[in-house]
Amino acid sequence: VHPMVTFFLGRGRFPLESLAVMPVIYGLTFVFRALGLSYQEVAIALVGERLEHYRAIRNFALGLGGGVAVSLGVIAYTPLSMAWFHSLSGLSVALSAFAARPLQILAFLPPLTVLISFQRAILVKQGVTTPISVATALEALGIFTLLLLLGVYSPLSGATAAALSYIFGRVLAVSALGRGSEFRTSTGQA
Repeated sequence: VHPMVTFFLGRGRFPLESLAVMPVIYGLTFVFRALGLSYQEVAIALVGERLEHYRAIRNFALGLGGGVAVSLGVIAYTPLSMAWFHSLSGLSVALSAFAARPLQILAFLPPLTVLISFQRAILVKQGVTTPISVATALEALGIFTLLLLLGVYSPLSGATAAALSYIFGRVLAVSALGRGSEFRTSTGQA
């Protein structure tokens, strides 16, 4: 997906600015997404053979998702974003301001990453992996489709269009996983 997004960034509105800020935004969001990405392995290992620790794993996922949302949100929605982009990352003041909106949109990606990692972990533990493949394909297709539409019909910058597309694709995937299976513990409770 990332090479496809980079292709569209170079052909969208404000291509130079978008191509300049997206690696910095990716780097910052990855710090918070990494916690969600690693959570999948932890959940698989600790949920139990018959999902007996489902509630504890779910509750930890809720706390982790909330924590990464608040932590990145504090940066994205306060003057700390300018400090991060300008003072720490070395972007100009103009590029730092340009990066603010895409970061605010992508601040929702880390909690969605925790959620999808939790969903995938439960499915893997149950031995049901087809919905994961379907959700991944839907996510990629959603990103591509929205990016194409926004690139052609929207006045948004390429970076903002890419941020919206990433969120749209992830929401599609999370929704597909949520509809594609019932998460039940061995006692039959959700």
